[in-house]
Amino acid sequence: MSRNVTRSCVLLPMFWLLFFAHNVAAVTLESFLEPNKKVDIVPVNRDIVREVHVVEGESVKAGQLLVTLDLGVLNAQHDTAKILASNRGQLDSAAIMVEMRKAQLENLNRLESTGHVRPNELEKTRADLALAQADLLTAKESRKIRLAELKQIEAQIEVKKIRAPIDGVVSRIFKTEGELVGLNDEDALITVVQALPLHVIFHIPYNFMGNLASGQKVTLHVNGQDEMVTGTVLYFSPLVNPESGTVRVKIGFADNFAAKSGIRCSFETNQLLP
Repeated sequence: MSRNVTRSCVLLPMFWLLFFAHNVAAVTLESFLEPNKKVDIVPVNRDIVREVHVVEGESVKAGQLLVTLDLGVLNAQHDTAKILASNRGQLDSAAIMVEMRKAQLENLNRLESTGHVRPNELEKTRADLALAQADLLTAKESRKIRLAELKQIEAQIEVKKIRAPIDGVVSRIFKTEGELVGLNDEDALITVVQALPLHVIFHIPYNFMGNLASGQKVTLHVNGQDEMVTGTVLYFSPLVNPESGTVRVKIGFADNFAAKSGIRCSFETNQLLP
């Protein structure tokens, strides 16, 4: 008797769970259109804005210069490093000395057979050549270091030249000339947006996901549009939010679909019912 009661207590909740899973009322979900890409540019370090090269609403290309930060100290260091890197005096004099020592050793080697060269003189010349070659190697290594230091400063200067990471439009400039930027990780300097193609994110109840697949066409209502708009399921999360019981779904629109990002958009889940 007790076994039957226990079995009934287990099966009854499972029955109602399956019943509700297959008898879910359709709902209308709402969200907002989002741009294809939105980049909030934050400087690497705290710095001062020296020049803003664009205005809000301007179209930009990836790599285009947007803002220049303070370059005063780095420009001075770059000028010094450039002079040092271009200085070949030490290298050229070391190379000449090696050639001189080689010539001296060759002359002594030719005279050695005549007996007119003292053994210690020959050894000394060989040692002088070895020292000259070591000095030449040191000069070459020093020049490589100076060239590397120049490249390092040039890289630091490039970091202070804020460039557009994507093709798009400057949607917001938060700082102007003379202002301090980079006070914290959220202190953005400029925002660049690539509007098209638009997409929208919905959090759809898990019970509707059985009839949804990537690449599937769905219809949505976009405020300001007279007719329903067709979208394509681009992605849905493999995880279910345990608090809401929903799945994050990304729906994209065609490249030629023109609407403003931020406009309200709704999705009827009844189109997902079998």
